[in-house]
Amino acid sequence: MSLAREHMISDGPNLVVLPEDYGTPLIIAASGVKLDQSSDFASAIRGAVLQRLPKLLWRRITAGTSYVRGLFLEYAHDMAREYLGLMTQLAGMYNTFLVPGSILLPELSSDGSLRPFGNSVYNTAFLISPQGRVLGWQRKVHLIELEGPKGLDVAPGKVDWINSLDTEIGSLGLAICLDGFKDDVVTRLIAQGAHVMVQPSANPEKWEDALGHGWENGALGMVQRYEGLLHVINPMMVGEMFGLVFEGISSITAKADSTPDGSGYLARASTEDGEEIVWADIDLLRGTSVEAS
Repeated sequence: MSLAREHMISDGPNLVVLPEDYGTPLIIAASGVKLDQSSDFASAIRGAVLQRLPKLLWRRITAGTSYVRGLFLEYAHDMAREYLGLMTQLAGMYNTFLVPGSILLPELSSDGSLRPFGNSVYNTAFLISPQGRVLGWQRKVHLIELEGPKGLDVAPGKVDWINSLDTEIGSLGLAICLDGFKDDVVTRLIAQGAHVMVQPSANPEKWEDALGHGWENGALGMVQRYEGLLHVINPMMVGEMFGLVFEGISSITAKADSTPDGSGYLARASTEDGEEIVWADIDLLRGTSVEAS
């Protein structure tokens, strides 16, 4: 956030977006697993499960939840408190709208207590106001194999849960990673009034040419395909965690004829595996840009 601050304007609202699953590793911190005791993500999760095995076994018997899903349910309140507590504080401190990536959480009470309920866990992205208030959220609809029953056991959201979020910088739509490639999600967002799509992403594999070309069907392609969509903001996770390698080229896209080189990219990361701040000075309401990098 401090690195992004130098690109923020002082006389108007700003928007900062972080990658998908930014808060999900809190499950390791919440369960107290030591980072140096696990060689990969699977062993870290196993260690966390063993620490709460009696409670997780009871959940499995009474509610039919898997051990992994039960683990996320067990620590949901702690994860939500730490994640949303910090992110709402940062949004207020930096006076910016903030989409803090996503995190695996169940449904939470709306009374401010962050009380988890239900037996499903969703990949959830939030939008936070510059005043530090949660304005809305979106649950990922289309899941990858890692999120499936044999992995993190995440439940898919429903397309008809999708809504746009109206703000002073425009009407925003949240589409987590793979959702930004799916016409049912994108058309729903546009129908709800969104003209800017925020697409936090985390690609858990090496970034190769074929994958890079395929990625153009998302952030770049959707803007060109749909008249009502002016921009897609697509931050991608990079780095390695417990043997999982995340690579990708973050970007901010627009209509091709409104970009200086006609590529459709207003700003794009220079590498697929290095941390960068990708930014653009855009009037999101009109789809016009002043400067980008």
